[in-house]
Amino acid sequence: MKNILLLLFLFSTEIFSQKLSEKDIFKKVQDNIDKVEDFSANLIVTVDMERIKVPKMDVGLYFKKPDKYSIKSKNFAMIPKEALGFNILSILKDYQIKSLEKIKTDSGSFYNMLYERNTYIETRPLNIKLLINAETFTIDEVYSQQANLKRSATVSFKYQIFENNLYLPVETTAKFDFETGEEEKPKQGVIRNPRKGIVQIKYQNYQINKGLNDSLFVEKK
Repeated sequence: MKNILLLLFLFSTEIFSQKLSEKDIFKKVQDNIDKVEDFSANLIVTVDMERIKVPKMDVGLYFKKPDKYSIKSKNFAMIPKEALGFNILSILKDYQIKSLEKIKTDSGSFYNMLYERNTYIETRPLNIKLLINAETFTIDEVYSQQANLKRSATVSFKYQIFENNLYLPVETTAKFDFETGEEEKPKQGVIRNPRKGIVQIKYQNYQINKGLNDSLFVEKK
């Protein structure tokens, strides 16, 4: 009888644990983000993209809540904030959720959340999918697909836990893809943009919540 009651308890606990709403999940994710007032880190950036050659880059990154950031490097090629681990939730304001499910993989349990853009804009992602860790409530993967359905990007994050239960990324991998089809015919005098490749970012020497000065984030004219 005790074993039956225990099984019923575990079963019911599992059911209720899956019933977090979108708002509940984002609240837990935001609670993680809010623990970080500021940080600095050294980034090692490796780029492997078709049609371009970029040397390995050593970058100084500075972040201050809510959305200030500064990059110090002589040869840094601009990378979207999402690939650097900034607050990804802020990009969803123009999207509506289409599906939410809890899934289990070999890596653990995750909330798989699919979003669709409210209005069609060719240069913006039509769909965004988030994979949120159900234990740590970190965003472990972001998938986006352009409105023309040809270009897509997958950004995955590996985290490390720091003091005061802070989770920050220690490795980010961004994979860019382009749907195969008819080969583009380059126009004379036009440089073709890279379509496929990988950008990998490794974070080192974190300094967290040290009270960074606002002068670090003032753009030089």
